[in-house]
Amino acid sequence: MSFVAAGFLFALFALAIPWWLHRRQAQASDPVLVGSLLLLQSSPAPESRRKTLRYRVLLALRLLLLALLVLAFAQPVLNAVLSAPAINSAPPRLVVVDVSASMQPYLAQARELAGELMQGRSALATAGAQLTVLEPLTADPQRHAAALGALTTSAASLSYENLPARLSTLADSLAASGERVSIYFVSDFQLSAAPARFNTLVDGITHPLFLNPVARTALPNWQVQFDGANEIAVRGTNTPSADVAVEVSREGEVLMADRLSVAPSGQVVLTLPTIATSRHDQRLTVTIVPPAIDALAADNVRYLVNSQQQYQPVAVIGSSAQQRYVRTALQAGDSRQATTALTAQVAVALDPAEAVGELGEYLRSGGRALLFAGADVRNSLAELVPDILVVDSLDSQRTRRVATTDNGHPALARVGAWEDVAVFAHLQLKADSAQVLARLDNGDPWLLEASVGLGRVLLVSASLAPRWTNLAASAGFLLFLEDALSYLSEDFTPTDIAAGSTLRLPFGNAQILNGAGERMLNLGQSQGAAVISLQQPGHYELRTAGMVTESESSRSTSGRRYLAVNVPQGESDLSLMSDSALQRWREASLSDADASVGSTEDRSDRPDASFYDLPLAPWLLGLALLMLLAETALANGSVPTPARSQALNS
Repeated sequence: MSFVAAGFLFALFALAIPWWLHRRQAQASDPVLVGSLLLLQSSPAPESRRKTLRYRVLLALRLLLLALLVLAFAQPVLNAVLSAPAINSAPPRLVVVDVSASMQPYLAQARELAGELMQGRSALATAGAQLTVLEPLTADPQRHAAALGALTTSAASLSYENLPARLSTLADSLAASGERVSIYFVSDFQLSAAPARFNTLVDGITHPLFLNPVARTALPNWQVQFDGANEIAVRGTNTPSADVAVEVSREGEVLMADRLSVAPSGQVVLTLPTIATSRHDQRLTVTIVPPAIDALAADNVRYLVNSQQQYQPVAVIGSSAQQRYVRTALQAGDSRQATTALTAQVAVALDPAEAVGELGEYLRSGGRALLFAGADVRNSLAELVPDILVVDSLDSQRTRRVATTDNGHPALARVGAWEDVAVFAHLQLKADSAQVLARLDNGDPWLLEASVGLGRVLLVSASLAPRWTNLAASAGFLLFLEDALSYLSEDFTPTDIAAGSTLRLPFGNAQILNGAGERMLNLGQSQGAAVISLQQPGHYELRTAGMVTESESSRSTSGRRYLAVNVPQGESDLSLMSDSALQRWREASLSDADASVGSTEDRSDRPDASFYDLPLAPWLLGLALLMLLAETALANGSVPTPARSQALNS
């Protein structure tokens, strides 16, 4: 038996009040009627004697009535167990196996343990970068065996934060409405996966969660890491002192080989060699060969993109007065050099009336431009950018402010709000299929993005001249210019990501190729804003529709980048959660799951039993009503009152 509101049991102390009142009740005497007090003689004073309880049956009824009311408010629940349940009545099971990188040494044990847990009607799922169902609820042993055979680990990481809540949601989606599922989680319970706040391990649990560790001893592991400062670190955890061979190669060519002496559970930092090359990016591979026991082999290889990028010139076209603002900003910003020729990959067009035709051809051939549209290009804007139409040529009635911005866009991520930007005049534009990234306080588009042929344009609906806006003098102009040019030239793409991470490409016409040259995006994904999760470590190539330029006698595209995908660094430390922390998580998981259905009984020793919970509060209230009627009848019949005593004596 358990109680939903056990706090009401403290009210049982109130039972002392009726007992105390009965003890204080004076001994009642029968009244006698006399004609005159003159006939009465004096008598000695009565001796005091110990008070005794009267009406004991009535007192017992009152105490029982109060006790029943207190118990009814505490809401007791009878947790009954069916002693011999049929196999079809047993609660279904959801077996979830951790398949993160740290589980690679324990895959065989995890598969064996999961097979033992899948009894009766069971489902199998994996937990890594995301939850994946391998087999829905079924009682077919052959399907269980096939799902277990498909179990493989990944190179991604797993965080236990909010994992129980996600598992409960998954169980709800697999089970029938109102059906309670027993969740069995198989993992190594790696310390680096534990969250900082313990409550995130139990919040949202609605089904019993049973923790099943596959190992309780940390294994030795060697790894190679990269700190992003042209240095690599060879590190060991739970390892003895040893000499580790290190090799740095590029596309099969060995650039450096060395042997490092590493202390027990220590590390040695090594500086990468300087590679003289004219290529935009370097695809390097760092490999270590540890001589001692190494539990995890996936982190013995580190893929790097040693970027030695030099910004190409930015074409700045437009009036000389406006060019001065942009050239000054480029010199103070990211060291991009300005040119007046439309041969660079990225351009800044400042209301260029005389170069509209040349700018249109530049965009259609794959160029990228940040365009400030003023009075000089308003009549040819629809021809220049077909997806953007001019509704009214000019709005200069009142000063406007930038009201809303898409801060998730790479070109606006660092700018935030533009409170200090005043817009004195602007073109009233209408976005056909273009994307509006910022609007003014009257709802008119302020910053738009559109595709033009193979190219792309970011368009501001005002000239950069001071009579149009004070944008060039605002605090956020330099950040906006840097981020807009980086976005248009695709320099914001990361060069190193963790396996299982989501890579977002906000531009279209993109394609990702793995080390074998295989395409990672299908046709539909490559035409829009791509979102992809890269699971396998290695070098990847990102291709976009860059600007087509003439270089001597060959044509080449500039829209090519490289990125490296590696095992997350946290997965390399195979230290485990302590037994006390694991036991605390186990107890909290079971109690929170039972509390969600009105029970706090630990049923971990009877996972196959069938349960039903019988609320007792209605029965207690009914019994209390009977006690109230009995108390009323007994009180009226046994306790004398002065009026009734006088009537009896007369």
